[in-house]
Amino acid sequence: ASVEDVLQLDGVNGRATVDLPAASLLAPEKFQTSAALGSVTGGFTIKGNLEALGISDLDVASSETDLWHLKVDGSVKNALKFADIEFNIAADVPSGAALLSALDLEPIETGEVKLNTSILSQGTSWQAKANIGVDASALGIQVDLDLDDPEAKLRGAIESDFIRINHLRDIAAVAIQFGKLNKVENTLEAQSAEGQSNDAPTPTGPIRNMTLQPLGQAMLLSGMDMEAGIDLRKIEGDKGTTSLKSNFELKGDTARLGPVELEYGGGFFNVSAEMDLEENPDTISISGATGGWDFGKIMHAIKFKKGASGILNA
Repeated sequence: ASVEDVLQLDGVNGRATVDLPAASLLAPEKFQTSAALGSVTGGFTIKGNLEALGISDLDVASSETDLWHLKVDGSVKNALKFADIEFNIAADVPSGAALLSALDLEPIETGEVKLNTSILSQGTSWQAKANIGVDASALGIQVDLDLDDPEAKLRGAIESDFIRINHLRDIAAVAIQFGKLNKVENTLEAQSAEGQSNDAPTPTGPIRNMTLQPLGQAMLLSGMDMEAGIDLRKIEGDKGTTSLKSNFELKGDTARLGPVELEYGGGFFNVSAEMDLEENPDTISISGATGGWDFGKIMHAIKFKKGASGILNA
């Protein structure tokens, strides 16, 4: 029976099994036949009806791969409305370079990376937390949202008590590489739409096209404003220690970062960046001042390849 048939019943109470390719959670159009990422297996209890369908005792984990170790547990009080949820996600990647290579992305030599994430919602209040660890370095990210707020916006914080400069660079570079999966997926979806007239009808129903990507995309493309504070209290490198404090804002179609002030190893920069996500999403305008180092080398070090315009005075 299909998912739709099951949901037509007056009541559902049973245990469901999960067994699917891990690659299908990242970019299913690109990695349909890829076995490198292994499988995600486990199960959950499902109980309820069309008014309120609950999921509890969710417990799934990765298997059949050494590229990463994933474990997810949690519950959803009302799965049909995706309300009152609690998810905990733990991932351990022994080699960032090996995982990126398996995804056909440019490898970044990160060493072992650990990620712990929690997502919690109660009523109209949402909270997400993520902690990224690389060796002794740690970076924490928190996002809050209250849909009852008349000026609802995502409010967040990016914080660290200690992080090494090379680890901060690697985390930024990996984030840029994973962002490329969105572009690949969008391109393949467009190509698929062009030839859809000759293909079988697209499946319909309450559960389809499920991946991990839409959550992040939905937040950035929903039109909702966002603001986040950045506070890296101790950044350590071969030439000493420093700190960084700044702000990120997404308002309408405009994203702004800065001012970002940093002094390290005899060099400094004080810059601001802005991007028009609607008119020029591939161009960043940068203004400010820098001295004592090559800003272009910094962008190259994180493998940042978007166009940049603006004035940087040494």
